[in-house]
Amino acid sequence: MASTYHQALRASVEITLRQAVDSNRFIGLSFVSVSRSGEMLYSGAHGHRDFAKTIPMDVSTSGFMASMTKLMTSVAVMQVVERGLVGLDDDLGAIVPELSDRMVLVAFDTVSKSATFEKPREKITLRRLLTHTSGFTYDVNNATLLAWAEANGKDKEIFSGEWKAWERPLVFHPGSGWSYGQGLDWQAGLEQYMQENIWSPLGMSNTTFRPECRETYPMLEVGFRVNGALVPGQSPFPRPARHDMGGGGIHSNAHDYALFLAALLVDDSPLLKRSSLEEFLRPQLGPSSRHELAQKRQLGLVQPDVPSSVRVDHCLGGLINVDPIPGRRSAGSACWDGMTNSHWSLDRTTGVTNVLFVQVLPSPDWVTKELWTDLETQVHEYLMKGTGCVEAVPIQRPIAAVVEEKPAFRVLDRSLDIVE
Repeated sequence: MASTYHQALRASVEITLRQAVDSNRFIGLSFVSVSRSGEMLYSGAHGHRDFAKTIPMDVSTSGFMASMTKLMTSVAVMQVVERGLVGLDDDLGAIVPELSDRMVLVAFDTVSKSATFEKPREKITLRRLLTHTSGFTYDVNNATLLAWAEANGKDKEIFSGEWKAWERPLVFHPGSGWSYGQGLDWQAGLEQYMQENIWSPLGMSNTTFRPECRETYPMLEVGFRVNGALVPGQSPFPRPARHDMGGGGIHSNAHDYALFLAALLVDDSPLLKRSSLEEFLRPQLGPSSRHELAQKRQLGLVQPDVPSSVRVDHCLGGLINVDPIPGRRSAGSACWDGMTNSHWSLDRTTGVTNVLFVQVLPSPDWVTKELWTDLETQVHEYLMKGTGCVEAVPIQRPIAAVVEEKPAFRVLDRSLDIVE
């Protein structure tokens, strides 16, 4: 039987989610929070799958996870490393010929349409692909690369779901910088591997790269926020996709994703050995890459709900907050989100993982950011207050309390996940 404190947490989260839907900020959403012991602190959904409000939402209602795909792909890669098939620091150019001839784009003349390239000083490795330090980036993250792509008729490829979308030069020498990009998309042929090694063992029955192949696959309709109002939209990713894109092709839901995160919360993980898990979740960046990441944060381009006063790094699976996030996460916790504004966090110190599932564009959506921060805070307060009771009312916080200062964002409708 749930304790009084636990019942109060559930009631508080329930009210928060219900109000988020009743206020028409969302048509449907779901939230799952799991403790290290496997206890569901909260698991529930509110609203409807459709704008017509004919089909109720539940925790198995699925959708496009965008860059929340990356964590699953990174775990799959780490499993392969664990089996000794490839090393984190091996030269991938010797294995993948397409990675052996990547040049660094250092300049592009928009008048003459001529590009200047340099031979990379370092090799592309798995560690660099997983931590976004390989030199690859999405076109819209780099003005020089975007100009090159536009001049070569490649600027519309990012949503194609085809390999040509990732045939790009590097924008810095491997290991010398940090830029969010398509490093995880070089991992392909993932549906069968993940089904056998991740999804089926964990009971993740509604997770796939290929929802069109399922006889039935309940999906939440995508909403686009215009002047605060949510209107019908559509997924930017093609179905069917031509390839299993490891950086952003998975469709899943809050229930399945929480099962996956819970498997990373325990030392005896069914997915990775303890030593592999420790390596997977430790900070990985060198000084120059950390500096570049800090600059991106100043522009509001990387997890802007994390206060700027909190030092961060990047592990093999997501952003790491080196310092605690007061009232939300312990130091060393990991997080990320996706273009459609779903979020995950993993706090192995406190022993809790959270996932919020929505389908909202564009990114970042500050309405979702505020809700996510509120939900995380409620769970954290419950875990920290072992002698107190969380009141069964939603915790009201103005957006100013969510982040120190809302930065000036460039919200690009054509971007994939560049502002996540």
